[in-house]
Amino acid sequence: VGGQAASRPRCSVAAPGSLPTGEPAFTRSAFVAKKPNYDQPNWFGVGLAFSTSAALWALVSVFVWFCWT
Repeated sequence: VGGQAASRPRCSVAAPGSLPTGEPAFTRSAFVAKKPNYDQPNWFGVGLAFSTSAALWALVSVFVWFCWT
């Protein structure tokens, strides 16, 4: 039984960027890392965040008002 375990191939993790085809692992990236530009805020994202927060607060407030009054 011990000899069979020694003859099995070992599992190994391939090094990053080395695929069997010889091509790099990541040729394109959907996300690009860049420094944030604080001079030009993303006003759409800011408005979406604040409006979502306000809508959730309103929904919870109405729910609490109807359930506990």
